[in-house]
Amino acid sequence: MAAKTGLGCDIRRNFAIAFKTWRQRNSLLLKQIAADLGVSINTVNLWEMGRRFPSGKNIEALTAYTAPACHPAGCSASWPPNARAAIAC
Repeated sequence: MAAKTGLGCDIRRNFAIAFKTWRQRNSLLLKQIAADLGVSINTVNLWEMGRRFPSGKNIEALTAYTAPACHPAGCSASWPPNARAAIAC
């Protein structure tokens, strides 16, 4: 019998952990993300706590928001906090 790793396929939990880690690494406040994405602070908080999962529309917005910025010299993993300034790759 295989040993249990404690890893499961809880997409809400996994997303919440990844999202919170990303937000903290980029020093972004919940209210800034909410304002930039046009959602409430409560909505972003629920995503981060793993109590809700973003809708398809919001997943698309988050994908663009969290993507590395691309510059003529190439893409960088450390993009500026103002994701709206990012150029699509």
